[in-house]
Amino acid sequence: MDRRDRSGLGPKLLLVGLTVALLFTTATVIASPAWIPALGLQVVEIPLTARNRLGVDHGVRVLEVLFDSPAARAGLRSGDLITDFAGANVTSLARLRHLVEMVRDQSVVTLELVREGQRLSRDIRLRPPDRSPGIG
Repeated sequence: MDRRDRSGLGPKLLLVGLTVALLFTTATVIASPAWIPALGLQVVEIPLTARNRLGVDHGVRVLEVLFDSPAARAGLRSGDLITDFAGANVTSLARLRHLVEMVRDQSVVTLELVREGQRLSRDIRLRPPDRSPGIG
């Protein structure tokens, strides 16, 4: 009995399946949100194509701002693009976490952001570790 695929679709279906799997994996890695408890917000990295469309070359997008958090008190909103923190470029989630860790608790730092195409500056006071929300 001959078990070869006579439809001619076998290799094409495999290629499509692998392409979809690769795109899904890539999107998942890029779009993994992270909580920054000292700021009280959740952010996600911005893919290169989106950064180009938004007119920024670096930054992370705010997904959620916790009520009465340092970010909320500073006026941050969902959709804001954080581009700089304490005078340093925010190039990734890891970079933002590193910059936050380097600042002393309850310090006031300047955060640069883009909202609806406008560049804004906000002063923000970091939350002490014992008041960080239990979000993981």
